[in-house]
Amino acid sequence: MSASTFLTAIAFALLAVRAMAGITLYEDFNLQGQSLLTSHDISNLHYSGFNDKASSIIVPYGETWMLYQHAYYGGQVSIKGRGHHRTPAEMGLPNDSLSSLRRIPDFGGPLILLFLHSNYNGRMVAIRGNNVNLQHISFNDAVSSIIIVRGTWILYKHANFAGTAWTAGPGYYSYPWWFENDAISSVKLH
Repeated sequence: MSASTFLTAIAFALLAVRAMAGITLYEDFNLQGQSLLTSHDISNLHYSGFNDKASSIIVPYGETWMLYQHAYYGGQVSIKGRGHHRTPAEMGLPNDSLSSLRRIPDFGGPLILLFLHSNYNGRMVAIRGNNVNLQHISFNDAVSSIIIVRGTWILYKHANFAGTAWTAGPGYYSYPWWFENDAISSVKLH
């Protein structure tokens, strides 16, 4: 086998492993016991047989996950990046209380995540560029919390980038303390 063929094979193997990456939940502390690996959002862990069972998790490099205390992305939330989170305290939730989870998408480039309810609860919409009217995606006057993954964004009270404007950069905004609740109608990059 030539060196270039060998390197190509390694590259494809690494891509395959990356495609299979995801969060691993463990039933016991210190990454022990029954486990569940998923690379997809799960709105209700009851259907996977893992509801209210997780006591530790592994989040792989390059991923960030939102862990919710209640099914359908409700209740207390904990946002976890890469690492071995060996106890419920490190997970940021009470023991055996994880009921739903979702990955924070990272497409590269600008990205803002809008949430229907405060504390990142409810429906989530990912936006990667200007959106002149959030009504087109059924999210007009509905935003109550925001995560800005990348970029500086201007949020407008009215469609077509009109009305009161609020500007923010990367960060987690769990409650509308700096923008008006349920009043955002358009967003654009600064």
